[in-house]
Amino acid sequence: MLPLFKLFFPVFMVVASILGVESVNPASQLARIESVNPGFVRWNGVRWPDQVDHTQLAALNNLETTKVIVVVQTTEFIPTTIQQYQIGMYIKNLAIQYPYIYAWELWNEPDRPAFYGSSYFLGGGWNTDARGYGAFLSRVKYLNPENTILSGGLCEANVSWVSTMLTYAGKPDGISFHSYATYPYANTLDIQNKVVRLRSLTTIPLYLTETALKVSDPAPADFDAKKAEYLQAVFTTATDLKLWSAIWYTVGGNGWMNTDLEGLSYDLFRELTNAQ
Repeated sequence: MLPLFKLFFPVFMVVASILGVESVNPASQLARIESVNPGFVRWNGVRWPDQVDHTQLAALNNLETTKVIVVVQTTEFIPTTIQQYQIGMYIKNLAIQYPYIYAWELWNEPDRPAFYGSSYFLGGGWNTDARGYGAFLSRVKYLNPENTILSGGLCEANVSWVSTMLTYAGKPDGISFHSYATYPYANTLDIQNKVVRLRSLTTIPLYLTETALKVSDPAPADFDAKKAEYLQAVFTTATDLKLWSAIWYTVGGNGWMNTDLEGLSYDLFRELTNAQ
């Protein structure tokens, strides 16, 4: 029997773990909960070399949590080998400055073809290169043996791609991945299938760092009820599969494709997390 979860409300951009929530609206009330492992907070706010809000990063230490995950990306170019080592040292120095950070997640959806466009990946070149990303991950981990380094949130979790990545990455401290369901199908088959694929390749911890039920505008009348149904399914699946996190995207008025938790779905979230 897994322990119940607790809910807190910081007021800046964070992502919170198992059945946690994400928002890019810093004025929103956001939620953070305890997991079966001590609680996680995930924050996507660092862009190497010079885009980081140190005030917000420092404020993460004010949360009642033991594990904070920070996502690190770069600004508008593919990092060269030398720059990849520089990024590794950048993370190392940030870890010294902010010793309460539990883990550093390197990039976002590196296996999704052409997601970022030419300004980030030259039209989808490097982010489809499992070997290149794996080497990047390996270099950063080499410089951070004392720090927890996670893969970026994988979008496809393709066996061939991940196998190649791991060949060149060595053994990162965890693999994060993303999974979304589309209305009206409020089931977690995609989560389950991705976990099966990933665990066929590695036994390292798995972090579901983005999930939600989504639908295009206008949202149907029963969509919030369907979100609640999916939220319950995520709760059950994440605990049964012993995932280290299951992060909901989003709450706070910035819901991509109507993913905000609100109404019935938000009430259920508070119930599942034993809100206080």
